[in-house]
Amino acid sequence: MSPTNPLEVTPAARGVTTASVLKLKDNSSNLEAYKTRMLASVAAHGLTRYLSGTARPPRPLKLNTDGAPVKPDRSLADKDNIEEYKMKVNSHIQKHTIVMQQMVASISDMMLSRIQASRKADTSAGMWEELCWHRN
Repeated sequence: MSPTNPLEVTPAARGVTTASVLKLKDNSSNLEAYKTRMLASVAAHGLTRYLSGTARPPRPLKLNTDGAPVKPDRSLADKDNIEEYKMKVNSHIQKHTIVMQQMVASISDMMLSRIQASRKADTSAGMWEELCWHRN
């Protein structure tokens, strides 16, 4: 379903909103306008690094010789430290998924199939690269 208003705003998880972006045509004839709108939508939420592939997940907690998680100062991580780490991981995944969802919602099933066939559908940066540089 394509939005009729290119500036329509949709609530997403945890208060993050995304602006609807008009669908990219199967022949990519509106690619430049699509890229501008997509970049504006993603940048408005500080998520551009997920398109460029430079957003990195948090570093995992290290383990001591007993296999227990430790903080950077090598002291044992407590339940709060572990929960904080899990929240950072979840936040990273959520932001990545919001960007992917924005793209998936604005392309046709045919284009999505093409991206999936290219094996780049597992990251938002891979999807973006495929959409922007490998036109049909």
